[in-house]
Amino acid sequence: MKKIKLISSLIIILALASLFVVKNMMKSHNSERLILSINNPIQTFDPAVVFNDDAMLVMGQSLESLYQYHYLKRPYEVIPALAKELPEISADGRVYTFKIKKGIKYHDSNKLLLPNRDVQAEDFVWAIKRLAFEPLKSNGKWLYSGRIKGFNKFSKKVGESLDLFYTEQISGVKALDAYTLEITLNKPEPNFLYFLTMHFTAPIPKKVIEYYKNDLSQVIFGTGPYEYKSFNDETYYFEKFNSFREEYYPSSGDRYANTEKLLSSSRKKLPFIHYVEFKIIKEEVKRWNSFLNNEIDILDVPKQIAFQLSN
Repeated sequence: MKKIKLISSLIIILALASLFVVKNMMKSHNSERLILSINNPIQTFDPAVVFNDDAMLVMGQSLESLYQYHYLKRPYEVIPALAKELPEISADGRVYTFKIKKGIKYHDSNKLLLPNRDVQAEDFVWAIKRLAFEPLKSNGKWLYSGRIKGFNKFSKKVGESLDLFYTEQISGVKALDAYTLEITLNKPEPNFLYFLTMHFTAPIPKKVIEYYKNDLSQVIFGTGPYEYKSFNDETYYFEKFNSFREEYYPSSGDRYANTEKLLSSSRKKLPFIHYVEFKIIKEEVKRWNSFLNNEIDILDVPKQIAFQLSN
């Protein structure tokens, strides 16, 4: 459970520009641009597959799911992201009904979708089907295997057939209408909402899956505050998504948020920053020197440096 919360927190932290790490005290070279570092190149952008901190931190700028964490509150509180509200849950705890916010746009630089096409319930159905599709070897499959009704049956029946992947359905995952998603579990699962904060169920339209032949390893097709633009000179570049949904900085928080004055930006529209860059810097000492030289803006103190500073 702690691992799930950590992963989901990584996804939302940077997207909403509220990092709780060591900050460079020197004057920023550009208040419109945030430059960060990661340790290794991203091997795949596929949300069904990714399961390492660097990739999730980078992709978290673009990908969203039904829910997220309130990042100024501890203990953790699940709040809506792409969902309109918390789900309606049946009396037996097995059937979840989700209402999807209307008008949420995708980053669609290739113009694959119609101009008025927004996020719809069926996009979450496809995301969950991808988790069950054997050839992808999804790292998120274990969260739903044996839990969602018909999930394992679908996986076994479809096997490696892409044709069957398109035609067969998971009996426990249905789009009741354009903006209503229903998920039926085999038995109650108290952690189910936590699962839905993770990038594994970020929505994906069928047309996008078909266009890329179900290979999303080199594309980030998301809805989040930053749109992936390019990779060059060992740097991933993201730009503010001008059609990002209505999202505002929180107006409430826990004791720490209040004492540290983290609510000073309450009700301001997100995101605050126009550009986010991730530089690949593999060596700890090099990352630290880049931080000291004001070449990156925020950094966890490397273990080697922390040891030196403590002696």
